[in-house]
Amino acid sequence: MKLSDDILERYVGTYLRSDHNNNLYVTKEGNSLKLSEETLSTYLYSIGENRFFAFIKGSGVELEFIKDESNKTIKMNVYGNGKLLGEAKRIKRKNEK
Repeated sequence: MKLSDDILERYVGTYLRSDHNNNLYVTKEGNSLKLSEETLSTYLYSIGENRFFAFIKGSGVELEFIKDESNKTIKMNVYGNGKLLGEAKRIKRKNEK
């Protein structure tokens, strides 16, 4: 599923994992999103407007970006085998310092 640049830009930013003390970075490369951290870098494949699929350490996971009532992305949930594995709170948007 191909998403517009405007939709992809909604998810770009820095996220803090609730189960670890490290950041996840979502960046836009061309018309794709990429997820990275210290030891990981993988492309995200859209399966819905706010849901993506990725291969992480040999396993498939789904990422769901969650918005608040003002339509701003506030966190990302990570699912494996249909179960919630963890979440990451958005702590910085693109171009914030």
